[in-house]
Amino acid sequence: MNSSSDFSIPLLPSAEKSPEPDIRPNTLPTGTSLQQYVIGPVLGESGSVIVYRAHDPIHDQDVIIEEYLPFEHAGRTSDAMTVVARTPDQARFYEEGLRCFEVGARLLMELTHPALARPLDVFSVNGTAYRVMPCHQGESLRKKVDSAAYIQSTTELLSVLLPLLGALDEVHRAGRVHLDISLDNILIQHDGAPVLLGFGASHRAPVSREDPVTVILEPEFAAIEQYTQVGMGAWTDLYALSAATYAWVSGRAPAPSVARLVRDPVHLLAQSCASPELPAAVLRVIDTAMAIRPEERFKTADAFAQALKAAAQEPTPVITVEVCRAEDVSAAPASQDDESVLVAEVPSVAQAGRQALLRVAPSVLLSGMIATLVIMAAVLTPDHARSNIPTSQETTKETAATARTPDNPPLAAPVTTAPVAEETLPTTKNNTGTLSVSVWPHGRIYLNGKFMGEAAPDLELSAPEGTNKLYLKKGKDDFFTLVTIKKEERTHLSHRFRAEQPESPPPPAVSTPH
Repeated sequence: MNSSSDFSIPLLPSAEKSPEPDIRPNTLPTGTSLQQYVIGPVLGESGSVIVYRAHDPIHDQDVIIEEYLPFEHAGRTSDAMTVVARTPDQARFYEEGLRCFEVGARLLMELTHPALARPLDVFSVNGTAYRVMPCHQGESLRKKVDSAAYIQSTTELLSVLLPLLGALDEVHRAGRVHLDISLDNILIQHDGAPVLLGFGASHRAPVSREDPVTVILEPEFAAIEQYTQVGMGAWTDLYALSAATYAWVSGRAPAPSVARLVRDPVHLLAQSCASPELPAAVLRVIDTAMAIRPEERFKTADAFAQALKAAAQEPTPVITVEVCRAEDVSAAPASQDDESVLVAEVPSVAQAGRQALLRVAPSVLLSGMIATLVIMAAVLTPDHARSNIPTSQETTKETAATARTPDNPPLAAPVTTAPVAEETLPTTKNNTGTLSVSVWPHGRIYLNGKFMGEAAPDLELSAPEGTNKLYLKKGKDDFFTLVTIKKEERTHLSHRFRAEQPESPPPPAVSTPH
């Protein structure tokens, strides 16, 4: 097997010396034989690598073959096979990149992590190098996001991220970085095990500032330092992995890092997508790894993994929280003797995109608070004044009666099946705030029973100060919650519908019993 050091780098003929333009097909013709392999269709191209499907007749198996061909520096000669440098100046960069590609491929062959796509073979021919990869069966994260197969739980999240971080840690310890992690380069196999693909970018040679090469990046997953090619390291790969995870959790890729520098439009996962299945503590770790500035991210893949494990082991809140849909509210008893629905300010959920409701009895909540205050007052009040303080039992009965009078209705009530009617909750006149709603992939928005428009996926509304009833509708799927609006402040809410549904009739109005 020849090494790249045996190459004598020829040059493409100039336009003056050749009557024909030096434009040749970049890809090898289908059916071309390379060693024991037969080239099939092209699967993809990047700035430096062409990927083919091929067949190995000796072992009777399909494989993936990656060919090193940086378009900025090299091209094919008239035989449509041989790769040569375009100019004497570019020959140096082409040769350095070729060595990096081959050395990197051989290094990958020595690694053992099961989440790494390790080369089966590496060989040199036609003035360039080729890497033979196994043909993994599975589904890329890109397809999962496109089909709305979003991540469902912390267990599922860790089953994918921890193996990938282990693979990256092994790569980084070997002195390499990936530099091309994206939704397309993460494959989930049929057994659920992830595989990291696309190591082509990690074998590029270092480029000087005078080098005219164009850097090929996927903007949504490229860290800010990749645009200057300065200060890259393990943290660069961690940004890309967390950006891909962001897309898998939220349903859409984050804004490019260069756009985030000016005014970051990205809603942090811990604030927009937290739920009992994906707690804010776990999502906050991903947000940290996706920080714009490199120094604010984890420095190693192992540190990222340990932070995820620690966050996943944090105890769950004692209070039970559940996501409440409109049909759940309509099924609740309307009797005044039953429990009502109150919004709870639980940090991991109240600020989340998937707004949650907490079911508690108002009488229990209020009487408990007042009883506590009474006890504290009794301890701190002189003996001669204690006779005027009501007992906790008297206070509890009085509070329970007051909480259910017509002048003090519950904050939320059962949904009826009456036609849609506009309703405004009692608010202070002319006191409004901004409600920003993000619905993936889209949905109809009703505020206090009034249709406000379509979010596809974002919509900003002016809402009255106080408690508002928000109803989201997409096909047969819907979502109901209460939103507290503060005067002249912006409140953000996100919700993700799981799948496309046929359109159904308009939603029912929200009414408050008296």
